[in-house]
Amino acid sequence: MKKLLLITASLLTMPAIHARTMQLADPTIYAEGDTYYMYGTGSPSDSGFEVYTSRDLVNWEGPAGAKDGFALTKGDAFGTWGFWAPQIIKEGDKYYMIYTADEQIAVAESASPLGPFTNPESKALEADTRRIDPFVFRASDGKTFLYHVRLDGENKICCSTSTGDFLPVVSAAAGTWEDTANAEWRVCEGPTVIEHGGKYHLFYSANDFRNIDYAVGHAVADSPEGPWVKSPEPVISRQKLGLNGTGHGDIFPDAQGNLRYVFHAHASEKRVAPRQTLIVTLVPTADGGFDLDPNSLIFPKIPD
Repeated sequence: MKKLLLITASLLTMPAIHARTMQLADPTIYAEGDTYYMYGTGSPSDSGFEVYTSRDLVNWEGPAGAKDGFALTKGDAFGTWGFWAPQIIKEGDKYYMIYTADEQIAVAESASPLGPFTNPESKALEADTRRIDPFVFRASDGKTFLYHVRLDGENKICCSTSTGDFLPVVSAAAGTWEDTANAEWRVCEGPTVIEHGGKYHLFYSANDFRNIDYAVGHAVADSPEGPWVKSPEPVISRQKLGLNGTGHGDIFPDAQGNLRYVFHAHASEKRVAPRQTLIVTLVPTADGGFDLDPNSLIFPKIPD
């Protein structure tokens, strides 16, 4: 505990935004070969998605996208505003970006993780309401699931299956760490799902992103279709890291096989934006959950 307090104190005395610190919100990292590719919500977020590259997760180059630093540019694919929360997957020799724009979910493709990602038809996936924060998960049996957030009276995480079934997943519960503001519109968003130890693990963020208590929770299930059982406390939070607004990221394996979580935090104790990007190692716990290793915290840096 003393060690954790010392780490937290050192973080609180650091300048909140370093001149070279990455400033992508809702980040994701795609790893291929010896290179990591980072994408996320830019500031402003109405032009598309930039991409940065790294070999060590600390030092990053870019923006390195095929079109003036952008991997996806407005006009080449669906969307006119609010390019948020991308995910990159590879099928065969094609790369696919699943992303949010205009509060809908769309897919674009490219021959390279640097882009350009395009969607010639410029169409979003069909939906009966506004949807954001897509995450495609393919289970070991080959079944595919599209986890996403429906904006329907609240931000709630749901799932669509490859057979067309629609499933509720999790919502923010009043009176818990997930709703410290007692909000009229509760928020549960930013889903990421992995298979680990014979179980399925959902990582999600709760509270509005502008709330200092924005944090990352964890739930576990025996099937990608649930039911999901939430851990009582968040895995990543300001109480653990001494930074406000810690949330909405993605999990990726590093070159050593560690599970890393890339996420964003507020610019400072007084400002939300521009949100800074961080990376931390996730550690499985004896009870089947996950915790973070505070000694592993990385502030990714880009050239001046």
